[in-house]
Amino acid sequence: MIYLADTNLLIRLWRDARTPERLRDLTPFLDSEIRLVWVVKAEFLRGAVVAGHDHKLVDGFLKRYKTLWPDEKTLGLYARIYANLRGQNQLIGPHDLWIAASAQQHGLPLLTRNVTEFKRIPDLDVVQY
Repeated sequence: MIYLADTNLLIRLWRDARTPERLRDLTPFLDSEIRLVWVVKAEFLRGAVVAGHDHKLVDGFLKRYKTLWPDEKTLGLYARIYANLRGQNQLIGPHDLWIAASAQQHGLPLLTRNVTEFKRIPDLDVVQY
């Protein structure tokens, strides 16, 4: 199975990698392929730089995951999701809009703890861990 990861999952994998027993609740997903939307990678890198993490360790960690980049289809999905949520007065953050658009475009389930916001988006397969 292939999943798209939200930033909160990526942070969790980074923090708990040295303590595998803390990742037990993620066991069903750890043998799956995890992909990242470009904005998730950017958010993670931003946090790593601010925290002063070794850039070589961070780069090595991130190389495990394929990055999905936006294209014309992603832009259209982003705009439609935004318009739909705005019309319902249910907007979510702009980064989450990019994540949702990419998940829909590639037909990938989204692994997240942020279920409340992502569940607002019709036809988005949201998997809570």
